[in-house]
Formats: sequence, structure tokens, C-alpha cells
Amino acid sequence: MTQGMHGQGEPRRGERDAATRRRRWDDRGAGTIEYQGILVVGALLVVAVVGAALAFPGMTESAVCRVKSAFEGGGACGAVSASGEAPTDEDLRPGVCMLSETSQGGGVGVDIGFVKLGTDWGLQVTEYGGKEGEVHATVTNGASAGLQAKVEGEAGAVGASASASVEGTYQHGDTWIVPTEEWPAFKENAEAYFSQSKWRWIGAGTLWGAREPRAPDVTSHRGGATAQVGVNAAVGMESTVEGEDRPGALTVASASAQASAGVTVTREHNALDDTVTWTYAAEGSASAQATVLVGGVGAQASRTGALSVTYDAQMRVRSLSFSTTERAGAYAAFGLDVELETQPPGRHSKPNTYSPSGGGSHDPNDLVVTTTTLDVTRDNRELVEGWLDERFGGAAAELPLTPVVPSSPAPDDAMMQLLYESGKTSRNVYAATDSSGRVGVGVSAGVGGGVEISGTQGERAVRDGQFLGSPREDGVRPFLPNAACG
Repeated sequence: MTQGMHGQGEPRRGERDAATRRRRWDDRGAGTIEYQGILVVGALLVVAVVGAALAFPGMTESAVCRVKSAFEGGGACGAVSASGEAPTDEDLRPGVCMLSETSQGGGVGVDIGFVKLGTDWGLQVTEYGGKEGEVHATVTNGASAGLQAKVEGEAGAVGASASASVEGTYQHGDTWIVPTEEWPAFKENAEAYFSQSKWRWIGAGTLWGAREPRAPDVTSHRGGATAQVGVNAAVGMESTVEGEDRPGALTVASASAQASAGVTVTREHNALDDTVTWTYAAEGSASAQATVLVGGVGAQASRTGALSVTYDAQMRVRSLSFSTTERAGAYAAFGLDVELETQPPGRHSKPNTYSPSGGGSHDPNDLVVTTTTLDVTRDNRELVEGWLDERFGGAAAELPLTPVVPSSPAPDDAMMQLLYESGKTSRNVYAATDSSGRVGVGVSAGVGGGVEISGTQGERAVRDGQFLGSPREDGVRPFLPNAACG
């Protein structure tokens, strides 16, 4: 029985010894060739891991943290600073906060047929809080030119119109940066200059002889384009001027709606630190308004998104900033439109129409401003510059119309992960009021046209200031009160 088993399935002792010797010889061959291949592959893997850790330290540490957390049953996987230590809330708190702002401005617009021309001026005074308080005073002067088209129709006492326009704008600005404690004296010295600046658009700004308080700290140039469409319907009441054969009409009720979209590019040079900032912004807005006699109400919504890139004197990227401003709500409106007709000589001549008008609005709705800023350092410069190179050509098409809030890890997006680890994000709510007024007259004689003078005034005061703190145990960065906002 035993012999039969050896003969059928189990090799004899001599055969087993020979097979063992062959396997040992084969193992010696594997140590010479295959083991060397394994070592080479292992070395390449180590180099790849080390290279990834150097190129993308945040992503690598985040991935390692997640693997470790999975084996250890969960835990915090937050941001890690370049020094290897987790950032604190204070490390990620923005250093400054806009506390308040007052503004005033005005302009003149002229329509000649299909052509629109305009000029404007403005003065803004902005107070910032933080480690060192500052006041920024900015004087602006600008001009605009565009094309417009309008279609009108009437059915009895009801008139309707639709319009569309495109416009190009340019604005120059000078800004003075003054420590808060020095602002009262600076303002007193500069009051005459600020007052005369509103007359620069007609070349009369120098008649007062007031000089600049000193050379401006920041000089800006802004160019932009805006497109707008609108519809309007009005109910008029006919009347006749007493003692004259001059028919006219008074607008009893009206309703209108409009939407606009625009883009701007701004270049700012800061003489204090010799930096240049390019800001690319996109804005969209929509509004509707109804007026009965001289009073009415309206509703509006607007949003602006901007990307700012600051360069140092050697044209190296110094910082990035993503900003979004949102506003929506109801507002009060008032207005009065009158239409007068005159009959020129000639029985078959078409009557000329003169349309004096006036109006204004008061908007008390809050503003919400969300800003995320990243300081560019030697450690992240290559990533940031690569990200900009990929998007610079289409920067205006990729602006942050939704707020950039890096509150959670983003291992699949290197830039968002960097913002999560190192970005400083603020979200401020401002109690805001804006008032505007206008007076003008339109003429239908010849090619038609008109002129309008407008003025604006606005105030901002911080109501609530928050910032994104450091990551908590769940990896999320929460919003915390910002002491710099008071």
C-alpha cells in the first residue's frame, strides 16, 4: 500500500532533494535580477511621494491625515501651516476691517440721437479698523460714451417703450491714506480741494485754486463696459396749458423693469509700498419699479464679484483676493414726468415734444461683503502663478460671482485646498443707505436727445463682522466674531 502511494503521487527522497536544489538555484537568480527591480520601483515610489509632499504639502498632509484617521477610527483632519503646526484662529483673522464709508457723487449725461455721453465725479471716505486704524479718502473723475436704441408705442392714454444700450466707461482716482488720529487735521486742510473736485468734469476745478493736500498714496485707472435692457409702461393724463394752444400730458402711473451686466478692469499703483494691483470685476443687477403720481416702490437685486492680484516692484505675485458684494430688497422711489408739445411753423410740420422730468430713490438695504485673501509666499508661489497662468486669459469669465468661502478641505482642488489652509476670509454685513436724485429734459426735435443731471449719496456702517477661524475636530473652519470690526 505504501509503495503504491509512492509510485503514484509522492516523489521519492532523491527526487525531492534534487527539486529543492533547483529551487535554491532559482532563488539565487531572483535575488540578482527581480529583487533589484523591486528596489528600483520602491525607490521611485519614495521619490514620487517626497516630490508630491514638497510640491503640494497641504494636499499630502491632508491625504496622510485621512488615511491615518481611517485606521484609527476618525479624528480631525484640518489645515497644517508651513511650519508643521496647525494655524490658530488669530493666524487666520484678517488684519483690517472696513468700519464705515460715506460717499457722494454726481454726473451729467447727454443724449444725442443714438449716442450717449457722460461725465461723473465722486468722493469716498472709508474708515478701517485693525491693529492700526486708517482713513482712505478717494476722489474720482470719469467719462463715458455709448450707443442706445429705443422703441416706443401708444394705445390711447397708455404708452410703452423698450430700450437697450451699451456703454464704455473710464474713471481716474486718487486716494490718500491717513492714520485715524490724523484724519481731522488732514480733512480740514483738504476740504477746499475735495469741494472743488466735483467741478473738474467741466474744467473748472482749478478756478478755486485749491491744491492737493499732498501727493496721493494710491492712483487708479478703471475701464469698463456695461450693457442694459429695459421696458417701461406709463399711463398719462392729457392737459392744456391755460391761455395757449399747447397740449401736454402728465404721467399718472408708470411701471418699469431693467437688467444690466458689466465688467471692469482696474489698475492701482500704491506709492507707499510700490505695489500694483489689477482688479477684474463683473456685476449683474435687476430691478423693477412702480410709481403712482409722484411716489412708488421698487425692488432690486445686485451682485458683484472681483478677483484682485497684487504684484510687488519685481512683478512677483504678492497676494490674491476674491471679493463678492450682494444686495437685495425693496426701496422707495419718487418721480414726476411731464410732456409738452409745441407746433412749429408749417401746417404739416410734426409737433415737437419737450419732456421735463425728475425723480430719485432711497435704498436702505444691507450689503453683504465676503472677501478671501491669500498671501503669496515662496512656498506657494509656484502653485498660485500656475493657477493664474491657466485662468488669466479668461479671468473675467471666471470671476467669483458666488462667495469664495474655503471652510472645508478640498483635496481635489489644489487652489481651494491652499485657501482652506492659509486663506483669510471675512464676511461683513453693512447697514447701508443710498439716495439718488435726477432732473432732466428730453427733446424730440431733430434727431432727438436730452440732458440729465444726477447726484448720489451713500453711507455704510458695519453691523456684523465675522471671519473663518482655524479648522475644528471635524475639519471645518467656522465663522467667528471679528474683533477688528468693533
